[in-house]
Amino acid sequence: MAQIFKAKTLVANSGKFAYEVIAPNLVYNTGDQNISGVKNFYSRPTVNGTGVLLIGEASNVTLPNTIVYTTGNQNIDGLKNFTTIPTVNGTGVLLAGSPIPSTEASGAGGSIFITYVSPSGGIGNVGDYVYETPGQTIGNTALISCSTTTQNVLVDIYALQGRTRFKPKLYIAGQEIPSSLVLRQDDRPVFLVNDFGVNLNNATSLRVDHEDGAFYGISITQDAPPQVIGAYFYGGYPGSQTELKAGDTFNFHVDTDINVTSIEIDNYGAFNASTTSVTAGTSHNLTSRVIADRGTTVQALGAKVRVQKANGSYSDWFLTTSQGSTDAQYTVKLNNLYPSVSVSTITYPSSQQALKDSEQATVSNTVSSFDVISYTSPNSDLTITSSSTYQTSKTVTRAAGNYNISTNNFRITATRNANNAVTTNSSTVVKIAHTAPTLTVSVPASRLRTGGSDGTSTPSYTVTITATQQLLSAPTLSVPAGGGTLGAFGGSTTTWTATLSNINDSLTKGTYTWGAISATNLAGKVVTSITTGPTYVIGGFLPRTVSLAAFANEVNINTSVLDYTKMTLSWAFKSLPNRRAVGTTATPDPNSWSINSLSVNPTIVRILDTAATQSSSAATNVTVEETI
Repeated sequence: MAQIFKAKTLVANSGKFAYEVIAPNLVYNTGDQNISGVKNFYSRPTVNGTGVLLIGEASNVTLPNTIVYTTGNQNIDGLKNFTTIPTVNGTGVLLAGSPIPSTEASGAGGSIFITYVSPSGGIGNVGDYVYETPGQTIGNTALISCSTTTQNVLVDIYALQGRTRFKPKLYIAGQEIPSSLVLRQDDRPVFLVNDFGVNLNNATSLRVDHEDGAFYGISITQDAPPQVIGAYFYGGYPGSQTELKAGDTFNFHVDTDINVTSIEIDNYGAFNASTTSVTAGTSHNLTSRVIADRGTTVQALGAKVRVQKANGSYSDWFLTTSQGSTDAQYTVKLNNLYPSVSVSTITYPSSQQALKDSEQATVSNTVSSFDVISYTSPNSDLTITSSSTYQTSKTVTRAAGNYNISTNNFRITATRNANNAVTTNSSTVVKIAHTAPTLTVSVPASRLRTGGSDGTSTPSYTVTITATQQLLSAPTLSVPAGGGTLGAFGGSTTTWTATLSNINDSLTKGTYTWGAISATNLAGKVVTSITTGPTYVIGGFLPRTVSLAAFANEVNINTSVLDYTKMTLSWAFKSLPNRRAVGTTATPDPNSWSINSLSVNPTIVRILDTAATQSSSAATNVTVEETI
């Protein structure tokens, strides 16, 4: 039964409404309305002023190829603007830059995310990462999108345990990931896949699936890497050079097709490796690039360069030699050959090892691979004949300096013009000993103590001669009569030693003056005087223990006493702290002792505490010495 509609209308001049029946088959010209059945029109209907096409009228009509049909297969190109997101089979399409949403919140089991994408084998670049949580460390949050210049990438996946099995099955781009690559993290229900290789095949998105229904995807922008379209050397060789040595610099220019922010020069050809950050642009001058060491033969070498965009993608390596071989443009000449300089021997006047006065020496030297040479004396010790002429035997003359055995005073500088390589030999010393040295004689103590009697050994002492210059040979020194026996000196350079022996108790104690001395410096100057230490003292005696007979108070020692204040005595029977004056004989004197005289041999040691000696019924020991 047809539905009856009523309309409410205002009755004229009554202020009341009345209801009228409206026919159900009316077609209204405004508003939404469902129309069914066959409708006959007396004239062609229009839509927005344009007549509609009736059935059968288009059978012989060719429509323009710009029309997009709602059914059938059709190739569509060009830019299409949609006011709303288009749908396929009722589902909205994924727009570029939009992530494929995870379904973990929609009731699907498990969870799965992509956390990182990197280039396989380090070839190409993956960059422009956008993460779910900005500022997070790579791998610690879900990845939303990235760009890539390579199709072969490595993918990291994070997944949670689902309901189907303990270790879930995971899929990437529809491909099941081998279970052996799904690794559990510690003891948690978390599973990781690290560096799983995928070929993107120019895809603009990448999806991963969990067997329990969860899935996740990222948007991928296929990035075009930058290209080097030209690179060359510019600015010319340094100075008048025609070759370059290691450490020289040369200017370099690089042109690219798009803006780049970094230029990398490889350790190849002319240059050492370097990476330079640049202001974004397509034309860059790199000044003073450092030249590499490529050996000691001439080589025409180019350079190898690549560039990087701000997002990290690199160009291919570019060789300047791909453009040609023009010197100082696409190649430069490298040669790290330096002059060779050596000094072998220095010949001094006969029997000398240094120069004095205006004496001359000959310096033997060898120099090769050079164009210019110079002989100089940095401290003006020497004058050098023909100082700009190479001679294997160069004559030098002492001009100044009193004593020099260590400061370099002979220099050879050789220059190779092609690469301005300079070699300098500055480690040569032509020795100068123009002035005489001074001599110091020393012994190990202020007094040399005697020995050899009363059970003691005869001592020996070391005598040292110290010169203010190196000596040509060992010095000689004699001792005065009665002053011991001196052996030959040995040593080197400035310090020489000999042994003074036979310092026995029979010698006369006192001060001795050294005898004749002779020392010769490297230039042959002889010194015959002692500047410091011309005398030495024989005084004192080594400790000795003698036996004091029972009830006796005197005992002899077989040496003399020189300085009584330095003499000490120790009696085994009791302590005798009181040293009385030389020659004291008065007894009894408790705790006291003395000697009979100075500088006599033998010396009588007298114990003045006779009360003690008379009570000593057995022999006792007395130990005495005269200290240094």
